[in-house]
Amino acid sequence: FVGIEASRRQHAEARQELQALGLENVELHLGDAAEAGLSLGDFDYIILHGVFSWVDRTTQEGLLALCGRCLTPNGLAYI
Repeated sequence: FVGIEASRRQHAEARQELQALGLENVELHLGDAAEAGLSLGDFDYIILHGVFSWVDRTTQEGLLALCGRCLTPNGLAYI
């Protein structure tokens, strides 16, 4: 699992939770998901929960471009 969080505070809290739970199959990145690069890999599923409807048009376009770059040929984006 890969997560991208823009908030430093929420990123830090999530990392603490993962450590406390002992979850080792989750990567957390701090930054803007709309600007995430190809280094994230290819995914069968991309979930943009509670984000798309409240960001500006430029960010929406970046998120859709991310889905286009990172989804496998039969992948599914849940927005």
